[in-house]
Amino acid sequence: MNFLKSKLYSYILIFFLIFQVSASTLNPFDTDGCSMVPDGTPRNPQMWKQCCLWHDIAYWKGGTRKDRRTADKNFNLCLKEFGPNFIGFIYYYGVRVGGHPSARLPFSWGYGWESYRGYRELNQQELEQVQKLTPLIDQ
Repeated sequence: MNFLKSKLYSYILIFFLIFQVSASTLNPFDTDGCSMVPDGTPRNPQMWKQCCLWHDIAYWKGGTRKDRRTADKNFNLCLKEFGPNFIGFIYYYGVRVGGHPSARLPFSWGYGWESYRGYRELNQQELEQVQKLTPLIDQ
């Protein structure tokens, strides 16, 4: 019986290892701008849309918790350059809550991947997909 148990555990372990190291499929980049909030002011409707685009690229590809924190901090800093501080504050906390990968929303962390990945570091195959599919944007 112990032999069967150890064999079963071995198969389960192999299954999870294969699942962890295999690459997921990354969908082409897609964005809706600042997702559910304005891309700018009434006078300048595209004022901080570029900040949202950069942030969406980071969220599309996903990665670790640290990667997400960095993306959100950079997003906040970018927004503060273009508008009043309260815009950065509101948008920052909005993405911290609504952008959690377990929310599984169309704009949540790692939304570009066909399967849920949570906060996993991208493996080499996934990084190659990101490099191939990342859009060229104006700086």
